[in-house]
Amino acid sequence: MFDLGFSEILLIAVIAIVILGPEKLPEALAQTFKFFKRVKNVVFDIKDSIDKELQIEELREEANRYKEELMSASKKLEELANMEIAEPINSEVRTIEKTKQEVTLKKESAKAQLKALLEDKKDV
Repeated sequence: MFDLGFSEILLIAVIAIVILGPEKLPEALAQTFKFFKRVKNVVFDIKDSIDKELQIEELREEANRYKEELMSASKKLEELANMEIAEPINSEVRTIEKTKQEVTLKKESAKAQLKALLEDKKDV
């Protein structure tokens, strides 16, 4: 972690013994180890939180992909259903319009014939 060799560790230990003395050294070492343990736990917690966030983001992206697929499939089904329903309706509408045109032509023809008959009666 700190890439310390044996000689560096020995030098730090000698300096610690000289500065702290043999009475305070065990307590100082214990506090130092506790500090490093807390730092290690904090780093582990942060790493764990980051991993969880990454997993949540991956799940969110996967959910969005599934949502897009479902929306696409739903749209295709709706278009298919509309085509299946719309074609018979459109066919019937065309038939009705054709019949309407035929009735209109017959009506006009009947009016013309009636008009001709009425004119013939007036002339007689």
